[in-house]
Amino acid sequence: MGIIHGAEARPRAIFQGLDPQVIEELIPLVGSYVEVTAGGQTEIDQREYDLFVTTQDVQCSRHLHVLALGSDLLSGLHGNAITSVVLRHTDVTAAQLNVPDEVSQAIRDLIIRTLVPVVEERPRPRWKWDTRRLSPLREGDVAYTPLLTSHAHDEVLAFVGRFKRNDQPEGGMVLALPAIPTEVAPWLRWFLDIARKVTPEAFPVHADWQEDPRWGPPGLQDVLAERSALQAERLRLLAELDQRAEALDAKVADEMAAAETGIWRLLTKQHEEFEDAVGDALEELGFAVERRNAVIPDGQPKYEDLRISDPSEPGWVALAECKGLTKGAKAGAVRQLSTRPVHAFVLEQKRAPDALYYIVNHTISTPPPDRPEPLDADAPTISLLAEQGGAVIDSRALLQAQITALLDPQAKPKLRAAMRESRGRWDGTIDATTVGLDDEAE
Repeated sequence: MGIIHGAEARPRAIFQGLDPQVIEELIPLVGSYVEVTAGGQTEIDQREYDLFVTTQDVQCSRHLHVLALGSDLLSGLHGNAITSVVLRHTDVTAAQLNVPDEVSQAIRDLIIRTLVPVVEERPRPRWKWDTRRLSPLREGDVAYTPLLTSHAHDEVLAFVGRFKRNDQPEGGMVLALPAIPTEVAPWLRWFLDIARKVTPEAFPVHADWQEDPRWGPPGLQDVLAERSALQAERLRLLAELDQRAEALDAKVADEMAAAETGIWRLLTKQHEEFEDAVGDALEELGFAVERRNAVIPDGQPKYEDLRISDPSEPGWVALAECKGLTKGAKAGAVRQLSTRPVHAFVLEQKRAPDALYYIVNHTISTPPPDRPEPLDADAPTISLLAEQGGAVIDSRALLQAQITALLDPQAKPKLRAAMRESRGRWDGTIDATTVGLDDEAE
């Protein structure tokens, strides 16, 4: 047999789209290798190679054995003809996944450990034959064995198969995964065993026998068993943590739903829903709140939205206008509150109200952390409220005050005092002037 100049050790591998760290882990498993860029298959003579490991679209010589890691297109070339086309589509909405019974326990464990965690997000990717036919992957041109499917078994997420056509010799093996697994080397090691059965001359026996307990001395057998036990313990702990995370996710969803219909209405709602949210927040602080729109008979003029009193401060009464706005706060609402509602209150009560409050949830479409202060550039309007003994209250500030009251009920008297004594603007905190109210009883 003649010497072939430039021949490389086998298996001769092509690596494409892999992280350098992954390549370092794969190098000991192959005889020689070359790295190519995306689309770089055309830069080499593929007939000189045995193995193709890639994360990119696969259009390669049909004789190559292909490990496809999240590729979007998988095809084999025979001359200039494409002999097989399998495409990845992200459309699996099924929550449950299945490992077919015929898959060995070792590969089942590998799937659960390294592949399932990277396809948790739905919709999940799967393989199917040609977009022109909406049928699932089938055995027509790629003989295959499913490794991971949807629970109904009709959507294939991972498979191992072989390029073939009825009128042509069979091609290389294909191991197609829907994404890059958390560990690539174990998959390649298993794939090499499969490819060796098809083309043994291209895949000499590797050195993994050294980790086979049948050939190891007692000390090696002990540490191999210890490592296997640790890996099993790791899987158990990960499964337990996943269960705890799912339970906490469910609790978070429940609490968020409660907040949506509860205190978050101060940040998201308008009209009556916002008025109700403001009333609930003020009542949480300990104020007595009369929702005026609910008590004024139909056909009668309606003025302020809320009439507020403080049981700890007999005789103190304030009027409030509540507005939920998609745009910025309006100075006109303050002028409106300071005229007709005040006049009507004076006629009814024979005295002026103690304070006026413009409580506003504005620029609703903007996330709360990014919203400007209401009337931040309107000093005259702020002064008008201050002269009336009141303030503009951003609904974000009222929310913070409500949260403070929920966390510390003892803070309620100070919060009420801070709001009563605020002039021009209240930020929802306990003002320094109210710090001395420690002896005030609930």
